[in-house]
Amino acid sequence: MTGFSAAAPIRVGLIGYGYAGRTFHAPLIGSAPGLALRRIASRDPARVAADLPDVTVVADPIAVATADAVDLVVIATPNDTHAPLAQAALWRRASTS
Repeated sequence: MTGFSAAAPIRVGLIGYGYAGRTFHAPLIGSAPGLALRRIASRDPARVAADLPDVTVVADPIAVATADAVDLVVIATPNDTHAPLAQAALWRRASTS
């Protein structure tokens, strides 16, 4: 990957803030050295804001998957949505490299 340094954290976007996103993914991302949770896609922005007031919350998961402000995408949504969200994230990164 280009444009990263040891001092700069990897900016993470989390798609989904249901049970898995809230209980596992967000806390693990938040506690991992070198990772910074920057954006979350959720249908319940008030819940995210109550837990993580410094994180940007959007309703559209594609907006997180394709955001310039995100280096890494974690998908915590129902299984049948994983492929299209992953494809959007990969396509966005492939078109900018």
